[in-house]
Amino acid sequence: MRVAMTRCPESPDVSRETSQRWKAGASLRGQRLARRLRLWSLTTMVAAGFLLASCVGIASPEGWASPLAVPGGVLAANEDKLLLVDLDSGKVHRLFPPEDGDGEKIDPIALYGTPVVDDDRVYVPAYDGTLYAVDLETETVAWRLETDGPLIGGATLSGETVYVGSSDGKLYAVDADDGKEQWSFLTDDEIWSAPAVADSVVYVTSLDHRVYSLDAATGQIRWTFTTAAGVGSPPVVVGEQVFVGSLDSHMYALDAATGEEIWSFEAGNWFLTRPLVAGGTVYAGSLDHKVYVLDAATGELRWSHGLEAPVRASPLLAGGVLMVVDREGNLYGLDPAEGAALYGPIWLESDVLADPLLLGDEVLVSTTDGKLLRIDPETGRRLETIDLRETE
Repeated sequence: MRVAMTRCPESPDVSRETSQRWKAGASLRGQRLARRLRLWSLTTMVAAGFLLASCVGIASPEGWASPLAVPGGVLAANEDKLLLVDLDSGKVHRLFPPEDGDGEKIDPIALYGTPVVDDDRVYVPAYDGTLYAVDLETETVAWRLETDGPLIGGATLSGETVYVGSSDGKLYAVDADDGKEQWSFLTDDEIWSAPAVADSVVYVTSLDHRVYSLDAATGQIRWTFTTAAGVGSPPVVVGEQVFVGSLDSHMYALDAATGEEIWSFEAGNWFLTRPLVAGGTVYAGSLDHKVYVLDAATGELRWSHGLEAPVRASPLLAGGVLMVVDREGNLYGLDPAEGAALYGPIWLESDVLADPLLLGDEVLVSTTDGKLLRIDPETGRRLETIDLRETE
C-alpha cells in the first residue's frame, strides 16, 4: 500500500481536517461494510488512518464544501446540510437532505466536496459515498449513484456528464439526466479531489501518487504522471498546461497533451489547495504557512508571504487584491505583483477550510463554525455574518 510513503506534516495541527475524514470514514465503514466496501478498501483506509492518527488526534467530521453561486442566491454547506442562502434577506433555507419524505431517510454524514450546478439541478457529492442529483425547484432527489467509498472531492459537470472521484479509488462518469454510470476508471488508491475537464479530456489525481489524463467520453487512459507521494489537490488546466500540488510538497506544471513535467517547485510542506492560475501566474498556499507566487511558464518564484497558519483554502484575486485565508481563519490582503501586505491578518473568529467565492464586488467565506461571511475584498472589512445554523 502506497499510503505509508506519505510523510506526516512537520506541524502536527495541519492534518486535523484529514483526520476528521478518517473518523467519519470509519463510521461509514461500520454501517455499510457488509454490503458495500471491499476488503482492500477497508485495509487501505485503516492503514492510512493509523498513519495520520500518529500525526494528530482524531476529531469528529465537520464538512467544508465551498459556497456556490446559483440563481436566487448561494448554496453553502454546514456539516451534513446543503443550504440555500438569500443574500438580500439573509434567510437560510435547508435544501438537502430533505427534512421529511416518504422514501428512505438520507444521511450524507458530511459534505466535504463542493457541489456542481446546472440550470435546474445541483449534484451533491456526500461522505456517505453517494452522488445525489437534487432538483432545485422541487427540492427532491432526482437520482442517486452509490459508490464504494466516501466522496471527499467535489463534482465536475461537462456537457451532459457529471464526473466525481471516490475513496473507493474510482473516477465515475455519470449521465446528468438519469444518473446512470457511463464508465468508471480504477486508480490504485483513494481520490480526494475534484476532477478537471478540458478539450474532451478529464484529469484526476489520486493518493496512489499519480495524475491521470483520461478520454472524457470513454475513460480510456491517455497518460499518467507519478509524484513522490499521494496527490490530494485538484488539478487546474490552463491552456496547454496542467497545474497540480502533491503531498510530496511540490507544485507541478505538466504538458496537458503528453503528461511530461514542464517544471516543479518545492515548498516546505504539503500542497493540498487548488492552485489559482491567472495572468501567467500561479498562486498556491501550502501547509508550511506560506503562499507562493510562481511564474506559470517557468515555475520561478516571484515572491512568497509568510502566514500565521497552514493554508487549506485556495487563494482568490478580487478587486486587485490577492486574498488568502489561512486554516485558523486569518484573512490577508496582498499585492498580487509584489506580495506587500495591504491589510491583515484579520481574524475571522473560526477555522476556514473551504475555498472563498467571489460574487460581484464581494467575497463569501464559509467558516467551520457554520457562518457565511460577506467581505469587502479591497479592505477586508466584514459586511455581514450569516448564521447557517439558523434555517427558516
